[in-house]
Amino acid sequence: MTAAPTAPPRRSDPAVSLVGGFLGCVGAVLLTARALGWALVSGAAPAAQGRLATLSPGLVELFGPAGALAGAGSALCMLFFLALVRLAGTAGTFAGLAAVLGAALVLALWLAEATALAVLPAAGEARAGAAAAVAACFPAAFSLVPGPILFAGISRAGAAALGPALSRTALAIAVLLPAIAAVPGAAAGNVLAPAALGAWSLAAGIAVLRRARVRVGAG
Repeated sequence: MTAAPTAPPRRSDPAVSLVGGFLGCVGAVLLTARALGWALVSGAAPAAQGRLATLSPGLVELFGPAGALAGAGSALCMLFFLALVRLAGTAGTFAGLAAVLGAALVLALWLAEATALAVLPAAGEARAGAAAAVAACFPAAFSLVPGPILFAGISRAGAAALGPALSRTALAIAVLLPAIAAVPGAAAGNVLAPAALGAWSLAAGIAVLRRARVRVGAG
């Protein structure tokens, strides 16, 4: 009686690991810079949203570059998440599709934020008030919908490429992100949400790069 044929083992791709890990690290640095900028400008106090409307015109002008920074960092991190799905070979699974859907939603969200910041009123209190509204809306939206989908999906879809510790951390972030949306004040979400995405992407990117280096050295 012949044994049933088995599927060929999945072969790791060092190039995808190296490029994906590098993109994840760079994206994480950009997102962390954006989060630190928010922390310095507004603080994370509950009254931050009210103070945003009273910022000086020079500080209000920084919202545009901050949106571009977040968009670029998010795009690089989402490419890294897609690389994780590719490395784990789970693109056709439910978890893999959830991770891809979450990445697409995150990109769409940050593109919408960058667009909203680009079309703010010309000057004055109306511009500062609109900036405060954008600052309050988009991080909360990320924490409620795309973020949990993305991290829940990658916790399962990327497990083979991440290892158990990072997978469990991703699942924990997926559970905690909706709580971030409930934190009062725009600055809280603008600091905590990008920081969570950036910190995890940096840790995962470094882990993937180290594994790729080991495989290249062994080869």
